[in-house]
Amino acid sequence: MDLTLLMDLGIVIVSGTLMGCVAKLLKQPMLVAYIVAGIIISPIGLALITGPMEIAILAELGVAFLLFTIGIQSNFSQLFKLKNAIILGSFTQVALTTGITIALMHLAGMGFTESLYIGLILAFSSTAIVVKQLSNMNLISTLHGRLIVGFALVQDTLAILLLPILAAQQSMFSFSLVGNLLLSFIVLASIAILLNKLVLPRVLKRFEKTKELFYLILLSCCFAFIYLDRKSTRLN
Repeated sequence: MDLTLLMDLGIVIVSGTLMGCVAKLLKQPMLVAYIVAGIIISPIGLALITGPMEIAILAELGVAFLLFTIGIQSNFSQLFKLKNAIILGSFTQVALTTGITIALMHLAGMGFTESLYIGLILAFSSTAIVVKQLSNMNLISTLHGRLIVGFALVQDTLAILLLPILAAQQSMFSFSLVGNLLLSFIVLASIAILLNKLVLPRVLKRFEKTKELFYLILLSCCFAFIYLDRKSTRLN
């Protein structure tokens, strides 16, 4: 029986816990502790985790759980009230950052495709770092906290739509590729909205006194959307 993934998960949890304790004693942010722990156990550190597949799976799980936590902590009705500022600000920031980067890279003699990738990398914020820091500072529910989270979510949406297109440059302007991506996004978003409005409130209220079932329902929703996302990605 291959227990590599289970052992790697244990290494991640133990190292994160130890570095978290050190960071707490030194009065440093927990996010810094987790980053340092990741570097230490990575192939460039002590190489406690070296398998590319294991690293990819653990990284994807970490991002999925973090984004799921964002969804739990965020009040999307409050974010929706700021939709105009969030959408306009996000698109403007991404367009300006990407455009300026492409222009500078072109002057440096770099090709358009490479410049575009670098521009998008610089334009997109790290939702993981942003939200974790806002959460630690108890600022997620503030006005500027909601704006920042909104910007990060819009950027993530753009990344979800753009990266598969850039990865298949020969069909970058294919209507079927773009259409499938948009359709997958709309279907997943619609399922999430319907569950949030019609199903989950009643189910969670019914089982809120049973803490074990309450958390299992939330965790099941998280893994269900991971599964749906993976299925839609393979179809595209």
